[in-house]
Amino acid sequence: MQITLETENPIILKELEGLSDENKEEYLRTIMDIGSSILDNSTEIVADCKLMGPLKELFKQSEEKINGNIDDNWDH
Repeated sequence: MQITLETENPIILKELEGLSDENKEEYLRTIMDIGSSILDNSTEIVADCKLMGPLKELFKQSEEKINGNIDDNWDH
């Protein structure tokens, strides 16, 4: 199957600049495979990201408590 593709994405265009036709095809195939995997798993990825938000805040609060305890003990 032959597919014609046009892109103006500067990142992709830069990556394609010095590649042979064979390597360009492999690079684009890899990008398509990655994109397909992301689409297939997007529901799980979004759910995981929603879970990470609260965890990040909990880690931040824990870090602040630890730093506060260190500062308190350091001053004594």
